[in-house]
Parts: sequence; C-alpha cells; structure tokens
Amino acid sequence: MKNLIISLSILVVVIISFTSPHLMLNPGELTKGHQKIKDECTACHKPLRGIDELRCIACHKIDEIGTDSYKLNPNADKNIIHLFHSKLKTNTCTSCHTDHKGLNAGVTLREFKHSFLADDEQANCQSCHKQRSNKLHQSVTNNCGACHTTTRWQVGAIFSHSQLIDTLQKSCIACHEKPKNQLHQAISSECNLCHSNTHWKPATFEHSAYFALDNNHNTSCNNCHTTSSYKQYTCYGCHEHSQGKIAEEHTEEGISNIANCISCHKSGNEHDIEGKEGQGGKLNEKEKDNVKEYIKSKESEGGDD
Repeated sequence: MKNLIISLSILVVVIISFTSPHLMLNPGELTKGHQKIKDECTACHKPLRGIDELRCIACHKIDEIGTDSYKLNPNADKNIIHLFHSKLKTNTCTSCHTDHKGLNAGVTLREFKHSFLADDEQANCQSCHKQRSNKLHQSVTNNCGACHTTTRWQVGAIFSHSQLIDTLQKSCIACHEKPKNQLHQAISSECNLCHSNTHWKPATFEHSAYFALDNNHNTSCNNCHTTSSYKQYTCYGCHEHSQGKIAEEHTEEGISNIANCISCHKSGNEHDIEGKEGQGGKLNEKEKDNVKEYIKSKESEGGDD
C-alpha cells in the first residue's frame, strides 16, 4: 500500500510537470513586462541549462533598452541616463537583472558594477552621468577618476588641485577665503608666491631670495612695505637711508635711477652691489651663497654695515 501511494504521487508530479510546468518550477511571479510569457518557460530558459542570454536580446534590442523608461520619467535625459547597454563588455543580462521577484520591476535589479562597461568607457563618466552643477565640479576637468572611484562616489573621494581648470590653478580665492590675520589681509591674493596647492604649510616664501634680512635689517614688514601690496617697498625712513642722502651718494657715482634698490643691492652689504635692474631683483644660486656668507660674517662681527 505504501509503495502504491509513493508511485501515484510520483505519477501525479510527472503529469503536472508536463501539463503545467510553471506550477511546479516557477519560483515566483514575473514582472509586468513579462506577464505575456509567464507560462512559456522556454522563452527565456533552456531546459536544464538555465537562462539563455541570446533569448533576452531577441526581444530587448541592445540599442533600445531604456527608451521605454521615458514613459515613466519624461524628464530623463534621453542622451545620457539610460542608453548605456550598448557600452557593456558582454550581453550577460543576468549580471544585473533577475526575475520571478514579483510584478514590481524595480526589485529585479542586482547591483550594477562599472567593471561591466568596456574599458574605454570606465574612464568616461560623462558618457552616462551629467557633471555635477555645484561650483566645485564646474571648476574642475572631466577626469572624475582623479578624485572618485567607480565603487563609491563620495566615500573615500580625494580632491586634487591638479584637476582644476587652468584659469583657477593659481586663483585660490576663487574657492578659498583669504585668512583674516593681519599679514594675509595686507598682501595680494597670489597665494602661490608662498604656498603650494599640495600643502598650505609650511610656506615656501624665502625673503633672502629678494633681499637678505640680516642683523641690520631684521625689522617688521610694514617698516619697508608701507602699502597693502608687498611687491612695493621703500628703503627710506630707517637710520641713514634718507631720500636726500641716498640720492646724493648715487649721484656721486653717476647713478640717477634709484627707484628699485634691490635691483642692485641684495643685502645690507654696501659693497655687494650688482647691476641687476630689469631682472626682477631675484638672486641666482651663487648670489644667495654670497648673501649667506655676508650674513654670517656680520652676525659674528655684531657691527654695522
């Protein structure tokens, strides 16, 4: 009797499997779009071999996938957002899509991975995504991968100033507020004269490259720089540097143009004089060494220039 019941049960299962296979094998309801083939398992599946990707694209043309989304979202960007399936490496639809999860098509998507895209498309983010409209992203190049990864957009993002467009590379105040301390408020906005865009501190400005502040010239900034621009300076107003005396001394030497002192004088050493007018008053390496030697000698003497 027991064997008879088992045999009849197996027979019923076999009969139902042939007459209504979806009742026996269907793991769940298909999406709304697949309801027309809900009783036709072989429309997608090969018997005992699973889903055949070629059967997917027989109905869903690669170049047209996504166009029906505009019926649901009329504000979607037709040229960017949806039509990316033709850029995939392979037509392995089940890498992202599944079914039998119910009528709601939204639950049939697995996580998309950018590694599915062709290699040349993985670095071309804007072929699918719009560039962010905020001030920062409007100021940088299109090389998104310099700051972001394809796995996480915000987490782990690393900003690099090298990605700024050329016109902003040296325009720090386009993004940053100038420090409010007395020094920075008094100088120009050419931050790159002292700082780099990789590290704000330490500052790289070297005053001795223009004029050596030896023990005879170790004074406050505003004693020489009397205006808000530190490119402008005056040598008048301290010890013997009166305008009349300086003019008299230079006239005796046949020198009439005394407007730019550091074009000839690189330190407080009155004997260290070179005609450098027109070269911006900046020392070369040999001149820097001479200045350092002079400063050492003056500090050891402890005397005047």
